[in-house]
Amino acid sequence: MEEVDLSEALEQFDRVLANIELLEKIWKRFEPHIPESISFGLDTDEIEQMRREFADTVESMPAIDGHRIETELPILDDISHMRFEYAEASLEIEGYRHLQDYIQEPKKAIDDYRYRVIKLRRKLARKRIEHVVGIVDECLRNTTETEYGREFNEGINGWPLLGNALDEIERLRGQDTLQHTRVGDFRRHIYYSDAHDLRDIVERDWPDVRTALVDMVFEGEPLSVAVGDLGELVRAEPMGPVTNRLPWERLNSESFERLIFDLLRLTRSYDNVEWLTHPNAPDRGRDISTERITVDDLTGTRRVHVVVQCKHWQSRSVNIEDLVSLLEKVQLWSRRFAVVIVATSGRFTQDAVDWREKRDQVGTFPPVEFWPDSHLEHLLASRPAIRAQYFRDAE
Repeated sequence: MEEVDLSEALEQFDRVLANIELLEKIWKRFEPHIPESISFGLDTDEIEQMRREFADTVESMPAIDGHRIETELPILDDISHMRFEYAEASLEIEGYRHLQDYIQEPKKAIDDYRYRVIKLRRKLARKRIEHVVGIVDECLRNTTETEYGREFNEGINGWPLLGNALDEIERLRGQDTLQHTRVGDFRRHIYYSDAHDLRDIVERDWPDVRTALVDMVFEGEPLSVAVGDLGELVRAEPMGPVTNRLPWERLNSESFERLIFDLLRLTRSYDNVEWLTHPNAPDRGRDISTERITVDDLTGTRRVHVVVQCKHWQSRSVNIEDLVSLLEKVQLWSRRFAVVIVATSGRFTQDAVDWREKRDQVGTFPPVEFWPDSHLEHLLASRPAIRAQYFRDAE
């Protein structure tokens, strides 16, 4: 399939949503005409016009993974005839239920189609939202505390960048609401663009808006369950050994990064989880930055900046050269990290393990932690929701 421009794709979704609203308006015009009692001769020219408008609009709607709206407005005389037949046969209760299903079928079909469109649009915008969030994160990292608030570092045209990013976020989010966040304060502070406004954006507005956006991006799909009754499953007394081993080959590099991101953001001892996308990264991979929170009853709470490098490598292990290159890249970030974590779906060479142990013995900064596949499997064993979400059937 040829490459499609995201703006054009969003425009197509907008058109579909506009047609859904048109269907809903037709239904609202039609609904008051539905008879509550037995009455015939109701299908006037006006009603027939509504039925044609509804059918024409339905015909314009594209399929969603093969699903289409396959219904039409009910015939009013048929509704009256059904009421008469059910009354004659003394089937008022059963007939009422069947009749209500017949009457409400168009409304249910519209609601189901809208749900599918919004769900698919969210999936369409997901990657771009991640990218824009990364842009804002990087922009705000390049600010400095001053006497009056915060200022952008020299050479960074931050205010236009923030304004454009917020405009894009508003476009991308669609019908997903941000009304309970500080998005209005964020826009107001961009408008005034003073040092104290930037401080409020860094400390209050963006963390609040960002949390809503990340939750929106990581909203999971329901998982298929192969059993109808969990009680029956237990009564079957399943046997056999259980293993923590995970089919890492089911993931690609992007889904592995997302798994690590999700693991960190859902763990209470980590906060402010962010993607770091370096524009000159040869593998176009993303580092993840976060704050590790350590609570000591005697000395209080300590926060340290951590960077995580994700390596979804199944064909080879991480070696010393990879680690040296990683540390060189870490030095390019504007933020100084206190810990470097290398998370891999594979393993580390013995030379790499020896290299790290020697660094630890002499206290070389920054310390490097290894998260191999076995460590990740241990972490995910106690987090079944994440495990199930990322290791569903291979795509």
